Amino acid sequence: MSSSSSSSSSITITGSTDLGNGQLCLTVDGDPSVYPVDAPKGTMLIDELTGYYWHKNSDGYNTDVTRFDQGAGATGPTGPTGPTGPTGVTGLTGPTGVTGVTGVTGNQGTTGVTGVTGDQGTTGLTGPTGPTGPTGPTGPTGPTGATGPTYTTATLTTTDASYNTIATIPVAAGDVILIEVKAEAKRTDTGGDFGGYIRQAVVYRDGAGVATRLSSTNTALSRETSNYDVAIEVDGGNNALIQVKGLGSHTVDWKVHYVVTQLL
Repeated sequence: MSSSSSSSSSITITGSTDLGNGQLCLTVDGDPSVYPVDAPKGTMLIDELTGYYWHKNSDGYNTDVTRFDQGAGATGPTGPTGPTGPTGVTGLTGPTGVTGVTGVTGNQGTTGVTGVTGDQGTTGLTGPTGPTGPTGPTGPTGPTGATGPTYTTATLTTTDASYNTIATIPVAAGDVILIEVKAEAKRTDTGGDFGGYIRQAVVYRDGAGVATRLSSTNTALSRETSNYDVAIEVDGGNNALIQVKGLGSHTVDWKVHYVVTQLL
C-alpha cells in the first residue's frame, strides 16, 4: 500500500485503522472515485473532506470503489408501528339546566290620529303652441368640379427587342402638347416577367415644321423583371409616337393608357 501528496492525479492516505480479519479503514483527503488509491479489496475509505464512505471493490491502485454512505454509520430500517390502544369510556352527559320564566309583555300604546290631508291645488292651463316658422330658402348649388383627363387605351403584342409603335398622336401646326403615358407589360409565353412604366414628354411644332420632342422623355417610373422599355418619340413628320420594347423570344402583351394635354 502506498500514498502520495494530493495532485490532479492522486490523493493522500491520512490515516489507517486495522479492523481485523485483514480489513482496513483508511482516511483520505480526496474523492477515491476520481483519484486512485492503492488499497486491498474490501478496504473502507473515508473522504475526510466530505465525510463520504466508500468500499474498495478490487486490489491495487485504481478508482474501483462504491459509495455506500454519507457521514456516520447508516440508519437502520424503521421498525413496525405498534397497535393503537383501546379508546377510553366516554363520561356521562350532565343534565340540561332549567329554562327561566319568560317575563310579561307590556301593553302596546295607542296609535295616534292621522292628520287631515290638505286640498290639492288646481293645475294651471297649458299655453297654446306657437306657429311654425317659415322654411328658409335653399342655398345655391356649388359649381361643378373640373372633369378629369380622359385616357386613351392602346394594346400591342411584341416578340422581339425592337421599339414597336403602339400609338400615334398627330400634332397640329403651331401646337405644344404634353403627353403622359402609363404602360404595363406582361409576358405570356412562359410567365414570370412583368413591367410598369410612367413616361412624360413635351412635343411641339414650330409653325408648319415637323413634330419635335422638347429635350428628353421624363422616365417617372420604371419597375420591371426584364429589360423592357417604353419611349415617346417623333416620326420626322407631324406625329408623336408611343413605342414599347420587349425582348427576343419573349411574347409580351402591352397595354398603354395615355392622355394628351394641349399647352398652347
